[in-house]
Amino acid sequence: TFLARATLFDNPVFGAAIRRTNAVPVDRDGGGPAGLRLVLQALAAGRAVVLFPEGTRTRDGRLQPVRPGVGLIALKSAAPVVPAWIEGSFRVLGRSRHVPRPARVEVRFGPPVHLAPLRAAAATARREEIKGLYAAAARTILEAIAALGGVPAPEDTSSTNAADRATGRAA
Repeated sequence: TFLARATLFDNPVFGAAIRRTNAVPVDRDGGGPAGLRLVLQALAAGRAVVLFPEGTRTRDGRLQPVRPGVGLIALKSAAPVVPAWIEGSFRVLGRSRHVPRPARVEVRFGPPVHLAPLRAAAATARREEIKGLYAAAARTILEAIAALGGVPAPEDTSSTNAADRATGRAA
């Protein structure tokens, strides 16, 4: 199971293909309650769920800030979070490319991220504290991914990507 931008399902051929992989459609501004429920149910059933925590392909090949939903999912589930670094995907299908080109892609997996203290805190947190805990979990996951790639973690872990910040659409 993995999350995919809802508009990808609009293409009849590609939409059919990703439906067969158990993709869950999410809108760009968040998964919404239905998508979150499906992801949490899949995790509770012991199924693997692939999340792309940046929410979109990078414009420049560098690691981007993660979206806070990854922290929410990580803390609401008891599932282990295994970070992965994908090297070379930008060369194959950068954001401005529409046709993939041949290039080597390497995937590195790290040990599960330790989130027990954040999960315990979230279980008893007041409403005004919970978003900070989701952000802390997202940051912890981002740092694990960055370490696998040998790159620094971006400072900003807001829910918007660099393009949104640059165009002033950031919240």
